Amino acid sequence: ALTIKGLMNIQFVIMPGRATQASAVYVLEVNPRASRTIPFISKLTGVPMVNVATKVMLGKSLKEQGYNSGLWPRQKLVGIKAPVFS
Repeated sequence: ALTIKGLMNIQFVIMPGRATQASAVYVLEVNPRASRTIPFISKLTGVPMVNVATKVMLGKSLKEQGYNSGLWPRQKLVGIKAPVFS
């Protein structure tokens, strides 16, 4: 298990299974850092991810911050992050 407390990026690869074999998920890379995705997700959900993560790193649990079963309730909402070229 990872012992990282705070924000991190994880890259996965999913290998689809065959008829006799289950799919497999592999971790390619884990980086303990915040990326440009964090402000996007914060704006989309309304959850101040950087503030929440900072408090976690300082020892305050998600539950102590009022997040009992996840950071955000399920909703019928999709966010798309796309590059913008000038």
